[in-house]
Amino acid sequence: VLVMIVVNTVLLAMDNPGIDPLSDFATVLKTVDYIMTAFFTVEMGIKIHGLTARGYFSQSWNILDAIIVVLSDIGVIIQIVLELSSDGGDNSLTVVRTIRVLRVLRPLLLLGHFEGMKLILESVIKSALSIVNVLLLLMFVWLIFAIIGMNLFSGKLYYCTDENIEWRSECTGTFVATIENPIVPRKQLASPLTPIGHMPDTLSRREWVAHQSNFDNIFEAVFTLNEINSFQEWPNTAWIAVDSTEVNQSPQENWNLPLVLYFVLFITLSQYMFMNLFIGVIFTSFQQVKAKQVGKHKMSRRQMCW
Repeated sequence: VLVMIVVNTVLLAMDNPGIDPLSDFATVLKTVDYIMTAFFTVEMGIKIHGLTARGYFSQSWNILDAIIVVLSDIGVIIQIVLELSSDGGDNSLTVVRTIRVLRVLRPLLLLGHFEGMKLILESVIKSALSIVNVLLLLMFVWLIFAIIGMNLFSGKLYYCTDENIEWRSECTGTFVATIENPIVPRKQLASPLTPIGHMPDTLSRREWVAHQSNFDNIFEAVFTLNEINSFQEWPNTAWIAVDSTEVNQSPQENWNLPLVLYFVLFITLSQYMFMNLFIGVIFTSFQQVKAKQVGKHKMSRRQMCW
């Protein structure tokens, strides 16, 4: 059975949309697909006959195998009916290709034949509720940092397209954008994701604009924290925050360096501490499931030490 599952998985990997449906290779793949479907159907029937229907379906892994086999059988039957019908147009071909997607479920049959994989999957499923609790705690921490970020940076992460202008009230009229006087701040100029908007040495309009990453409201704050948590250009966001001054005032280089601790603390808590919590929850569930399988859950602590 394991050999057949592995062979079926290899054949699925060899299939691709570029194969001509009328080629010999496509015919071989289709024939082997029918043989595999018949083999797994017969295997399920033998198990049901040997264990009886009640004994077979009393195990969750057998239910998973049965669902996969039944879906494969349905897909093959519909595919044969469409191929034998008089309509052989593009619509039928599209339906056949859609149904063939069901074949990707067959590698899941391996889960029921490897105790180690079953143990890991059961551990993940059992730890789902605890993981949800950790996620809720993580969301609570994010909310706290978002509120702190709003208090520290709300309305401050703005700049004038003319860097020679300090106050928002002076950010009017036009200016000549050059390399020495760009229309984007120093920290954003090096970012490949920041559009320049104007060519150098051109007449540009002064505008008071916000940085893409800001803390003006709770939604923008959470979005910015998510960007920081993914390590996507978070140093740029940190430098922009460090350069922030006051509301309606242009940023100044390294105006408030201690603010970088806000980002360091958030990354430390969000990335490392909660990652360890996730791992710890899954590991604890793994130990419990493993102990239950060997019967240790029925033993006292003294018996286990003995």
